[in-house]
Amino acid sequence: MFSLKKFLLSFKYAAGGVKAAYKKEQSFKIMLWVALIVLGLAFVLKLNNLEKAIITLSCGFVLGLELLNSQIEKILDIIQPCLDHRVKHIKDLSAGAVLIASASAVLVAFFIFLPYMLK
Repeated sequence: MFSLKKFLLSFKYAAGGVKAAYKKEQSFKIMLWVALIVLGLAFVLKLNNLEKAIITLSCGFVLGLELLNSQIEKILDIIQPCLDHRVKHIKDLSAGAVLIASASAVLVAFFIFLPYMLK
């Protein structure tokens, strides 16, 4: 059975996770500010709704992946606090996923914003 109270509590915990990431994770904080600036620019340049949606999805994908990357790193630090080449490899793969998503988001922004900036 659906419980609005449980749903709202889950939302509160999730928002707390984002807040904690903002306070403790430098990369997440930087990416969040860049996303906010990019989204603001989308409105200033009066992008159409589809372009705004694509920009929003790109930003959300990068931010979500960065949270997952941070989560993976924290879990691995608990499981294996000492240096281990296997843990390093997993962390590198996770960071690589964020890098690919970020590079893709930059390309999306370039393709969408460039025509507006050339006007």
